[in-house]
Amino acid sequence: MAEGVNGRELEPVRIGLIGVGRHARGILLPALSLVPELQLCAVSTAHAETARAAEARYRVSAFVGYEAMLRNGGLDAVLVVGGQHAPEILACLHYGVHVWCETPAVTDTEIAQDVRAVARESGRLVEVGSCLRHAPIYGRLKQELDAWRGEDPGPRHFQCRYYPYVGHFYNLLLWLNGPVSEVSATRGDAETLVTLRFGNGDLGSVTSRRFHNDSIPYEELAVSGESGLLVASNGQEMRHYRSRAPKPAVQLAFDTSDVRSWSPSFSMPYGELSHLYLRGYVPELQHFARRVRLGAPSVSGIEDMEQTLRVREAVERSCDSRHWEAVLGNAGDLLRAARESTVSRP
Repeated sequence: MAEGVNGRELEPVRIGLIGVGRHARGILLPALSLVPELQLCAVSTAHAETARAAEARYRVSAFVGYEAMLRNGGLDAVLVVGGQHAPEILACLHYGVHVWCETPAVTDTEIAQDVRAVARESGRLVEVGSCLRHAPIYGRLKQELDAWRGEDPGPRHFQCRYYPYVGHFYNLLLWLNGPVSEVSATRGDAETLVTLRFGNGDLGSVTSRRFHNDSIPYEELAVSGESGLLVASNGQEMRHYRSRAPKPAVQLAFDTSDVRSWSPSFSMPYGELSHLYLRGYVPELQHFARRVRLGAPSVSGIEDMEQTLRVREAVERSCDSRHWEAVLGNAGDLLRAARESTVSRP
């Protein structure tokens, strides 16, 4: 039995794993070993040779092809890591098991609609591995941002910089600040610059940059408002600057503005806050187990990934058209139509 919420013990969720490639071996399987609420019972690969190697290494039943694993039965849920994602998700739902899927999960809005319909009909869960929504630093940033908005509800500007896998940050911004109505994007040889207009009127910008070596610390999210600045850097350091009353810039004193800062602290022998925790990999799997066993609310379901997909599609259209593009399928369509009839482009 695994420890649940408020001391309640959970029956471990019996899971299968589709795909044992580099990401599964280096990230998800090590994270899974730290989540007693999930019990790995089977894996599937595309080839007999890799299936034999996985069976020997992980000491669970291994199958060639995910259909064979699903037909074998006995699973409560499946983690979809390899493959095309959508066919695997639909097959899992057909066999009556819950699904956790690695990003991007779906790359076509029509397929996303099919997945939502099948999931609703089957009564099974589909959760998507949006790890940044589970990362402790961004969870704390959201708490700070919500409290700050309660005290000072003025507009905010969101500035992000990240690596080429920037869909993670579109998804994070949707969680932090709600739907995006339209985007303007420009692509260079090694970077993409994106400006976003949120449905609530806030603005944001995302810069994604390619490096020869992704170990260069480049990740940052800054939220600014007239009364302060909230900054999270490299997934583990956060600072919140507050100036509750206007002051001249020349007043260089220690009390000009307040600042609070956070960074992870832990003892080395019991350092739960390893990179697997800091990046949200362990918390997202723990959350999935609680969704299955306790009905916990979704943090990132198929609808959230569909929203992310629509933002990415709008970015691609804007890169081609060099104009602002509406994020289709939400209130942004109506917002843009209204603005185009009365206001010129900024």
